[in-house]
Amino acid sequence: MFNRFKKTQCNKVQKMLAAYMDRQLSLQEQEMVEQHIRTCRHCQAELDSLHKTVSILHHLPLATSQRSFAISEAKPVPRRSTLSALRIATAVAATSLLVVVVGDMMHIFGEPPQALPQPPPPAEGWEPPPEEGYTWPVRETEYSLLGVTLTLAGVTIAYQHKKRTSPESPRNKII
Repeated sequence: MFNRFKKTQCNKVQKMLAAYMDRQLSLQEQEMVEQHIRTCRHCQAELDSLHKTVSILHHLPLATSQRSFAISEAKPVPRRSTLSALRIATAVAATSLLVVVVGDMMHIFGEPPQALPQPPPPAEGWEPPPEEGYTWPVRETEYSLLGVTLTLAGVTIAYQHKKRTSPESPRNKII
């Protein structure tokens, strides 16, 4: 039974030996370690081993490095802003959409094709009507440009918000 108590006491003392050597223990802890060392040869040997290790380390020469390991401050590399490219692309898409919508309203691209009547069922001697010239799909172009413009505008806004709230943003740096 006393042997079990001695082992737990040894564990506590061995954990405090480094602090004991550095004189970082309270008076009560210091007295407890000294009293235990007087009665326990194992802990006394452990303390002697620590003293020898420290002594050897103090006698070693200081090593000098061949080069400095200091990290110099990196200068930021200027780069093109993705935000400005997104803004330009959004402006081009919006301008193209405006041109197409205004041109459609002013009928610059021609009259919209009228719905063709359904041809009669094929009969003898029936020929298909002559094909009209190619008409530019104005409505489809307007819808496509509207989708591209809205997508670019959304991406631009999201990117700008992300850039504003990022930790690297000048607004968020603590001075």
